[in-house]
Amino acid sequence: MKMFFASVFCAVLTVLSLLSQPAFAQDVDRPPAGLMWNRSGLPATLPLQIRSQGGADHVVTLIDPEIGEQVLAGYVRGGSFFRILVPPGEWRIRIASGQLWRGEAALFGPDTTVLELPEPLQFMAGHSRLNGHVLTIENSDAGQRVTGIAARVICHYAQWQDGLFDEHDDDPSEAERRALYSGAVPQDRIGPDPLDPTDLKFSVRSRICA
Repeated sequence: MKMFFASVFCAVLTVLSLLSQPAFAQDVDRPPAGLMWNRSGLPATLPLQIRSQGGADHVVTLIDPEIGEQVLAGYVRGGSFFRILVPPGEWRIRIASGQLWRGEAALFGPDTTVLELPEPLQFMAGHSRLNGHVLTIENSDAGQRVTGIAARVICHYAQWQDGLFDEHDDDPSEAERRALYSGAVPQDRIGPDPLDPTDLKFSVRSRICA
């Protein structure tokens, strides 16, 4: 009889010990939305935006298509706005999705679904344009799927100082802007008080242009 009660007592202690420990999935906090890491060694300057629905989170990973190494990862909280800056290059895009975050090694555990875009995406910078992409992820019975891939282009432009051209015209012509950038003053502007191209004051602004 004593052996029976001892066995029952040990079993109860074991159950209580298990109940007192939080579930593994609940023991790991979700990362904040945004960049997880960048191992490319390159500056991240180009936009990658993800549109997603609620009900699942995602880990977006950029992979070098030539050597297969992961270069950057970001965490997307489903249904929330997400945009990160990525390095220039041509990258494979892999998206892991799930509901319960279990850490970077296990991702979302056995329920993790993984998809990869069929072709790499190119991210590059031009003279005054930053060329990136927008991906749309939707939920389906079989998991998640990418339903849209579109260009995301950010343009830089000069915001001229107020009153800079008041003595001449309300707004400079395109030829005048190019001349001022190059350091030359148009002939029809030469007079007793010509514009000094070395004394221009402007700021560079950005806007989404595609």
